[in-house]
Amino acid sequence: MNARCRILSSLLTLGILLLGQSAAATFVHGNFAGTNVDFIGVQETTQTAGDPEPLFGTPTVVGNIMTFDPPAFNAATSGGGSDSDHATLQMDIIASGSLDTITSINITEVGDAMLVGGSGTGVLLGMSGTIRINATTAGAITPITVGWSGTFDTGSFFDAVTNPGTTIWTGTALIDVTQILLDNSITDLATDVTISYNDNIQAFSEAVGISSATVQKKAVDGPAVIIEVVPEPGTAALLGLGLLGLGIRSRRARV
Repeated sequence: MNARCRILSSLLTLGILLLGQSAAATFVHGNFAGTNVDFIGVQETTQTAGDPEPLFGTPTVVGNIMTFDPPAFNAATSGGGSDSDHATLQMDIIASGSLDTITSINITEVGDAMLVGGSGTGVLLGMSGTIRINATTAGAITPITVGWSGTFDTGSFFDAVTNPGTTIWTGTALIDVTQILLDNSITDLATDVTISYNDNIQAFSEAVGISSATVQKKAVDGPAVIIEVVPEPGTAALLGLGLLGLGIRSRRARV
């Protein structure tokens, strides 16, 4: 990224933060039941003024995957200037069965960008947030909160010179909940987490020549929760005895 684009990027980021202070509006989606987890208190906050609400759109749940099909999560500009869309998604994810635990959370988002112009015309992509672990198989814990960020196959910034025309982009994030617990010397597995998902797209164009930039988010699959079923101690003991019995019978059959 050249110096001009770095300055423009900083100004756009500052503009989003300032808009968020006055434009925040929260839309509550509610609670959703998955196969092994419940998505509780799903809500999103639009951070940019004048954008439709909700930006993510209405969620649907299949299995342990929550999916969004954003109806108007896009930014567009031409002939100079900038535009941005910015929203924050938040929810609790709670294991619904006594044997269910949460080991990791995957998020994938897909969109496209259409660029015409020079190096001062382009888009910026961002996905980040926090994960807070509230409870494990041993019960409630002092909450552990860490930040996370996603990566993009195109990079988080690209311009009309390096990516002219239409570019399909994909952003991904993997939050290893079990590793976070291990990093905090906890060997139990998580059963209750809170995730905050900060998502923004920005488009900017230059006033010289023919210049236009459009970027849009088309689908968000996530959080896709990876579930690990942990046998209860009694069940594990019975399973061990069963395997032991099989081993004894197997040895007798060979004698």
